[in-house]
Amino acid sequence: MMVLVDRCRIYTVLLAYLSFIYCRRPPTDIITPHRPTSPRHLLNCPSSSSSLACWCSIDLVVRCRGHSVTKVPQFPPEVDVVLAELNMAGTSVGKLLPDDFYGLRVRRVVLTENQLSDDGLSESAFSTLANHLTSLIIGACAIRTLPPRLLVDLTRLTVLQLWSNHIEVIPDNFFVANSELRELSLWGNRLRTIHNRTLFGLFRLRMLDLDHNLITGVERGALSHVSDVLEVLRLSNNHISALSASTFTDLLRLRVLTLASNRLLFVDARTFAGLHELRTLTVANNRIQFLADGAFQHLARLRTLNLSGNRLERVWAGTFVGLRSLTTVDLSRNRLSRLPEATFGHSPVVRRLVVEDNWLSTLGRCTLSSRANVRSLSLIGNVLECDCRMAWISHITTVLGNCVHDDETAQHEQVLPVHKTSAYIDYRFCSSATYHSCLL
Repeated sequence: MMVLVDRCRIYTVLLAYLSFIYCRRPPTDIITPHRPTSPRHLLNCPSSSSSLACWCSIDLVVRCRGHSVTKVPQFPPEVDVVLAELNMAGTSVGKLLPDDFYGLRVRRVVLTENQLSDDGLSESAFSTLANHLTSLIIGACAIRTLPPRLLVDLTRLTVLQLWSNHIEVIPDNFFVANSELRELSLWGNRLRTIHNRTLFGLFRLRMLDLDHNLITGVERGALSHVSDVLEVLRLSNNHISALSASTFTDLLRLRVLTLASNRLLFVDARTFAGLHELRTLTVANNRIQFLADGAFQHLARLRTLNLSGNRLERVWAGTFVGLRSLTTVDLSRNRLSRLPEATFGHSPVVRRLVVEDNWLSTLGRCTLSSRANVRSLSLIGNVLECDCRMAWISHITTVLGNCVHDDETAQHEQVLPVHKTSAYIDYRFCSSATYHSCLL
């Protein structure tokens, strides 16, 4: 009887110990943060033949890393889960064939920094992804040629990024089946022009990025296919030397236009006609010497204008007429020796004015509208005479620049304090006319 009791006690203690050990073990379906986990260990994550180089996270993102990955991982066709993303950035995939994505259901595919040059893309490489794919990222893959029917099956695609490749031509009607596309990024390629049929089919495109190409011009009517929807157009760092009067006239909803670092020599009064919704315009780092009167007269809603890094020698009241909503203007790195009265007389809400690195010796109060309440003024790089003509700047919150005393014995420049300028101006000798209200 005693032996039986002892055995029962031993079993009881043993069971208690085993229960304690088991309860302290973490559940197998919990993912340790920042630790790659094999797909087969996660709920709803499919296993693949490349499980050692690819892993799946709890949010259904499959990541493949390393140069040992040379092809797309294969998943069994019976898997009915829809993956959020297949990310193969920085692997060694050199060719995509029609059956590479067979059995895979995924919404986003990332293939950046692979080598897909020299016929690396099959025309039907992505055809099996048609039912679910909405985002395709193929940046920095050394792609030279786009198969004309590469996207014909991807009718649900909303984001396409082909940046930093070697693409010279977009085939005509390349996007004919992609009416849902909202974002198209082609920066960093070798495109030379935008043809009349290049953007055909993109009836919902909102953002088009063509920065850092070799574009010399845009064919007449090339942007008409996106006229009612395009909101952001980037054309900086190209070879554009002139813009026709009809280039942007159809872009009724455009809000952001960048043309920096091109070869523009002038801006015509009709260049921006029709851009009634434009909020930001950047034409910095060109070769502009002349701005026609009324060059911006159609841009009543423009808030930010950047003309820095050009060759402007003169502006006057007619230059910026029509800019009623302008809040920030940058005229840095030009050749301006004077800003006449009423230069910004039609811009009553200007808050920030930047005229760094010009040839200004003074800046009169009436350069701005009498209703303007400037809060930030940067005059760095000009040699300013801080006399009574500039007494008005003492009311501006932030002023930056270099100042030279009236005193002929002063041999050095002094930096204007950020918040106060009264140390450089003796207001006792400034007449009340210094503060007179301007006509505009």
